[in-house]
Amino acid sequence: MRASHDRPGPARNRRRVVITRRFALDVRDGINIFIFGLADALIAAGHDVAVLANRVGDHDRLRSLYAPRSLPALHAIEHRPHRLSIEGLTPGWLTRGRQRIREFHPDLVINNGALPFDTPGVTCNLAHDLGWATAPRRFDRLRTWYKRYAYGRGQEIIALSPEVGDGLTRQLGIDPARVRIIPPTAGYSGRARPLAEREDLIVHTGTGDYKDPASSVRAFAMLPPRATRLVVEGPVTEGLAQQVSALPAVTRARIDLVGELSGPDLDDLLGSARIAAFPSRYTVPTASATVVEAIRAATPIAGSSQLSRLVLQPELNGLASHDDRGLAASFERLLGDDDAWDRMSWGAQEMSPRFEPDRVAAAYLALLDDHGAGP
Repeated sequence: MRASHDRPGPARNRRRVVITRRFALDVRDGINIFIFGLADALIAAGHDVAVLANRVGDHDRLRSLYAPRSLPALHAIEHRPHRLSIEGLTPGWLTRGRQRIREFHPDLVINNGALPFDTPGVTCNLAHDLGWATAPRRFDRLRTWYKRYAYGRGQEIIALSPEVGDGLTRQLGIDPARVRIIPPTAGYSGRARPLAEREDLIVHTGTGDYKDPASSVRAFAMLPPRATRLVVEGPVTEGLAQQVSALPAVTRARIDLVGELSGPDLDDLLGSARIAAFPSRYTVPTASATVVEAIRAATPIAGSSQLSRLVLQPELNGLASHDDRGLAASFERLLGDDDAWDRMSWGAQEMSPRFEPDRVAAAYLALLDDHGAGP
């Protein structure tokens, strides 16, 4: 696989960029965090950006979730939920979606996933992950056929982690040299705080099944009694609420299910915490923008072995584990060993520049030069 261009700096001329997502934008997940962080950097550099998605949602909600300096042009492909879809592809993409992209006359199209038709300009098809290891997925053979066809429609195939890139080449049966690695990005409004300014706090972000908040709760419950608190951010599910309510009162009193926070409030929470917990489950190790947010906050990570080495390097910026007991041990060490915490927080600061929005945006714009579409 090829390394991406890695040169930050201002763009040399105004470009028109389309970013697509076959999902809703008003659900705060790693891909949407990436989209709004990238779009914000491109707009700040003077480029025109349009984002197309199945559903856009309320603009004020988007500003709260992602805190962009400017919103890109936003276009909804579907105006109501559509039952007929493959990998999020609805019939509207084949008509309205294709037409909207052409009307924008893009220089660069960045598809989060892949679209099964040709588009103007240089087209990049991105693979964020290869699925979630929570349950078998239906129609796997059809999904694989679709991906092989759709990923072949663009000039560039981008994986956001080396492990996803390796898996994608096997899944699609393509030459590894065809896949570039460009890391994810995420905006962060806070600063790297020293340990003296932090609380004895563990933060788990995301309550989808693959984020496995139940694992963080179980691991936290294994810790010896102390003043430490666990904060779980994200929509509170019935199962999660029941799990916490069943715990002993002394443990339950130290767990806060805070619901969904705004982007700035989550930044502040990550920046004030001692540990960011990510016991996420993926088919192959993945680099999510949610983890990047913790890295940019210089908060050591207690994560699963299914986080990519791009975002979690054990002993450098956190600790990896395979099960609840291992996660509890990671919590215990990062809570009790100040020297290790300082070293891993510094490691996160050393890693952070590779994920800066301006640098990632520059890597995508440099692809235009590679395809003779430079100024």
